[in-house]
Amino acid sequence: MGTERNIITGVYQGVLTVAIYKMVRESAFAPDDIARLGEAYECVLKTLRLVDRDDPVTEIVAKKIIALYEAGDHDPPHVCAQTIRALGIRSV
Repeated sequence: MGTERNIITGVYQGVLTVAIYKMVRESAFAPDDIARLGEAYECVLKTLRLVDRDDPVTEIVAKKIIALYEAGDHDPPHVCAQTIRALGIRSV
């Protein structure tokens, strides 16, 4: 968790500004929640091979992840899989 914590700390201070981190930076999410959201987000981007963090698709991914998390799904691998399914992608 050391690496994620360092990334999240940087994000929380506004250093890293990719889609999901922009959305949660000033939210009511606790640092552990932000870490789990970030883990799910990175999982989806890696699975879909989305390398350009400025790609508009990354914002769609971030919004879906946050919606699933707010609905009570806090397991990053499950959120990752559900997000990919919600995007209509059957297999990657």
